[in-house]
Amino acid sequence: MKSWIVIVALLSTAHPIWGQSTPVSLLTPADGATVVHLQRLTGQVSDPEARVWLVIRPLEAPQEFWAQPPATVRNTGFWTATVYFGRSPQLDSGKHFEVRAFINPSKPLKPGLVSGWPDAEARSEVIELIRR
Repeated sequence: MKSWIVIVALLSTAHPIWGQSTPVSLLTPADGATVVHLQRLTGQVSDPEARVWLVIRPLEAPQEFWAQPPATVRNTGFWTATVYFGRSPQLDSGKHFEVRAFINPSKPLKPGLVSGWPDAEARSEVIELIRR
C-alpha cells in the first residue's frame, strides 16, 4: 500500500493533469513550430487577474530581448497575444527565436527593447520558434 501512495504522490507532482500546473504557460504554437512575422500566441495563467507579458529573443542576436504588447487574459485564465517575430514580413525568414511568458513583472514593461528576461512573479518555459 505504501508503494502506491508514493507512486501517486510522484505522479501528481510530475504531470499537470494530476497536480497543479505552472502559474503561466505557452500553449500554442508548440516548441519548434514555424511562425509568421505577426503571430498569435495562446497560453494559460493560474491567476486570471495577472498581467501577462511576452518577451522574444532572436537567437542571431542573443543580447536583444523584445517585450511585446501585453496579452489579453480572459476570466478563465486563458490568454492570447499577437507578437512580432523579426523586423518585417520580408526579413528574418528561417531565423530562430526564443519566447517566454511572464506574469506580473517586478518592474513595469513597455513594448520594445529590454535588458534581458525580466524579473517577474512567474515565468513560462522558454520555447524556440522558427520564422517562416
